[in-house]
Amino acid sequence: AVLIAGGLTWVLLARADFESGLLDLGRALVGVLFGGFLLIHFIWLQMLPDGPYWVIFVIMTAMAGDSSGYFVGHALGRHKLIPRVSPGKTIEGSLGIVGGNLIAGAIAKLVLLPQLGWSEVLAIAAVQGLPGQVGDLCESVMKRTYGAKDSGKL
Repeated sequence: AVLIAGGLTWVLLARADFESGLLDLGRALVGVLFGGFLLIHFIWLQMLPDGPYWVIFVIMTAMAGDSSGYFVGHALGRHKLIPRVSPGKTIEGSLGIVGGNLIAGAIAKLVLLPQLGWSEVLAIAAVQGLPGQVGDLCESVMKRTYGAKDSGKL
């Protein structure tokens, strides 16, 4: 990690214009964080007892939350969440994400993880929606910064 940080810092300092170096440094750090830090957690999770079921649980609740947030936001959304960052996201959609997470968590408890208690599964499912929403807002900031309409162009 120290070598990577040192190398990235050199990229910034070696540039003639600091602005371009800072942009390159930011891109590299995002790549390191997404690829090297976040994705490794799926490997660690998979190695736990019932690990493959936990991986499915995480993906299932995240996808259900995203889908329900989209549909609830479009159907009922009236109050903007943070218009400057993401003008389409609403408070109602945000609550829809948590609702979708809870429904998916309940289904996962019944199908994948019946040995767990209801309170712990629903608490994990509800809490999982919070970093997901923060991450989605951060992605929106990146898209706005680089002028990309969707994250595929990043």
